[in-house]
Amino acid sequence: MSKKLVLAVAAMLSLGMDAANAGVTYNLTLSPTILGSVGGTGYITLSAAPCATFNCISDYLQTPGVGQAALLDFSVTLGGDTFTMANKNNGSNPLVRFLNNSLNSITYAGTANGNSLMMTASYVYFISSTQQQTIGTFTASLAPAAQGVPEPASMALLGAGLAGLGFGCRRRKRA
Repeated sequence: MSKKLVLAVAAMLSLGMDAANAGVTYNLTLSPTILGSVGGTGYITLSAAPCATFNCISDYLQTPGVGQAALLDFSVTLGGDTFTMANKNNGSNPLVRFLNNSLNSITYAGTANGNSLMMTASYVYFISSTQQQTIGTFTASLAPAAQGVPEPASMALLGAGLAGLGFGCRRRKRA
């Protein structure tokens, strides 16, 4: 019986750690500022949190080089269309840059349903298939933690408690 308990604890711990290593997600808000009235929302998921030291630049590429962090996911819904890594322009490598732990720029170009989206520096350029243009900006905020995903320390504490119970039950049976 104790082997089953140990296996269950190990499985729970590995699930908790996999969820914790799934990346860091930021929510995006896109607002029109110069032309048009099309706004939107989206998110980016990064392989690791950006560095927070002074003058520290963190770059995240869809196809990172050796030792670089990765842009794991990108999705923006604007004008009713969703732009993702799957519909980026051929040959482009989306980039997200943080400076001192704050979003500095996103570089992305893609099309969806005949509409075009280009993000560069801190600006958004959206051109609909009817040639309606919107120029705006974007902001990012750290997404709230996913509901129901415990942090690794909580999982370790739970695992230690269950292991202790298992060993306690085992000693009682022998006595």
